[in-house]
Amino acid sequence: KNACWVPGTDHASIATEAKVVAKLKAEGIDKNDLTRDEFLKHAWDWTHEYGGVILEQLKKLGCSCDWD
Repeated sequence: KNACWVPGTDHASIATEAKVVAKLKAEGIDKNDLTRDEFLKHAWDWTHEYGGVILEQLKKLGCSCDWD
């Protein structure tokens, strides 16, 4: 049966937080030493750099999603 596959990503951001915390740790920064706004800046920086990787991988695989 035909179905419309609309690709999505992690809306809960649990994976993103884990990656950002690991990156901060590698830089010698403890998440708990940051304010919420400071942490969010790091999270958005990471998201802008890596956020589209999963969707680009699906495209390279030839997945026939509704990319619009």
